[in-house]
Amino acid sequence: MSNVVMVTGASAGVGRSLAHRFAAEGFDIVAVARRRELLDTLASEIESEYGKRVTPVCADLAEPGAAERVYDEVRALEVSVLINNAGIGDWNYAWDVGIDRLHSMIDLNVRALAVFSVLFAQDNKDNDAQLINVASAAGYALFVGAAPYSATKFFVTALTEGIEHDLQATGGTMRAKLLVPGPIDTEFTAVSLSESKFPRRGTSKVKFHTPDEIADFTYQLYESDRVVGIVDTTDMSFHLGNHVHPTARLTKSQTDKP
Repeated sequence: MSNVVMVTGASAGVGRSLAHRFAAEGFDIVAVARRRELLDTLASEIESEYGKRVTPVCADLAEPGAAERVYDEVRALEVSVLINNAGIGDWNYAWDVGIDRLHSMIDLNVRALAVFSVLFAQDNKDNDAQLINVASAAGYALFVGAAPYSATKFFVTALTEGIEHDLQATGGTMRAKLLVPGPIDTEFTAVSLSESKFPRRGTSKVKFHTPDEIADFTYQLYESDRVVGIVDTTDMSFHLGNHVHPTARLTKSQTDKP
């Protein structure tokens, strides 16, 4: 396989740090995001600092069909690591979430990520490749005042763990992994709170990781044989582990005991 990593949401925040981190480790980068000027700046930085090739792809992944078009565009680059990082949040009681924001969360956090994940698995299940999906602590626990957002991230954790179970059950070579951060000091947090009707009291007490710290955690997960890299939000420590969701079978395989 080639040494190419594709990062969505790459123009700022965690995505930008991920691009820098993997370029520093010798990867060429496919950087996907909406903002062309920031993508071009990222490409110049990485090519100058690390001498690695950057392919900028400008796309709004929340638009219908965008994920399919982007994947077809980059397929020839033989991406060996796909990091689905793009996402949007919202902190409100469910009845206070704007319908446009709800559509955006579902379209980006769920649909685009699912399309990329499935297409990448179709092409790479028998290759030495990795799918790393960025979820959230809200993908394993329902946070009060963030039910729709949590639901989108529960989809991410369930889909990714499920793909990894399927790979293990069928002898696939590819790995599917989850990066599960807590609060991060990026514009994602500001956008998530931009339409919030919650009072801002107490937010100063929240502990945040930096984007560079999250990029380091992601690279640790990439190098490990574990499935989940998760931040414990009680003390913000990072841990590598295995599946969290319970599993079941609809039918018994030949290797199952009666």
